[in-house]
Amino acid sequence: MEKEKKEKINELEKEKGTKTNKTKKWLIPVIVCALILASVGGYFLYLRINHKGMFAGSYGIKCQDYPDRNYCLGIEHKTSPRNHKIDTISIKYERYGLLGAFKLKEYYKKYKGSCNYFIDSEGKVAQFVDESDRSWCMGNPANDHRAVTIAVASTTNQNPIPVSDATYETLINLIADICKRNDIEKLVWSDSKEDRVYHNNGANMTVLRDFSNNTDNPGEYLYSRMGDIADNVNDIINPDNGQNYYTDKTSNKKK
Repeated sequence: MEKEKKEKINELEKEKGTKTNKTKKWLIPVIVCALILASVGGYFLYLRINHKGMFAGSYGIKCQDYPDRNYCLGIEHKTSPRNHKIDTISIKYERYGLLGAFKLKEYYKKYKGSCNYFIDSEGKVAQFVDESDRSWCMGNPANDHRAVTIAVASTTNQNPIPVSDATYETLINLIADICKRNDIEKLVWSDSKEDRVYHNNGANMTVLRDFSNNTDNPGEYLYSRMGDIADNVNDIINPDNGQNYYTDKTSNKKK
């Protein structure tokens, strides 16, 4: 009797072991599938945040404008499409840009703002809004419907709000590319706010202080160099022209 009992116990243990082995055999492919799905999901997430990915950006942004952008970070705060042909460049410094493009996107999402492009302190470019759409950048819809808006990171938020050499160089190259693609034959800066706001005398550059009385944005560092920016951009888009397009000839000096 005892022998039979032992045999039954052994049979039960063998059967239990067989079931356990079967379970383990099924567990391996499940784990493998889970790892594959996680890898694929991670890859598509990478594509989404990387400017070269087929699913880059969000909120319908295409990021097909500036080829040398580093990040495609679409944001919903925009008017699509813009109602005016692009003929203006608007520049401001972004005090929340010191921490980079991703932190700036968080700020824009919270406070319902945007820009077409942002240049960080290393000279890297993030696109938040396609050029075909109006960004919510300068606090002036009429301006933003006709302008490509560019926000830049400063190296410090203390006066005169300087920017890095890399940021400054990228700013010039970005504007030149925008002008070429949008048939802006010359970039014109004026020291007259009235000229800038009303596009008198060919002026087609604006800054944030033009539309807000309680700011000196983009700071004196960039503001004093706007004529230089125009000259450098025109040297790129019209290399053989030899004509200077800065409207205030008395102040026209390379910085």
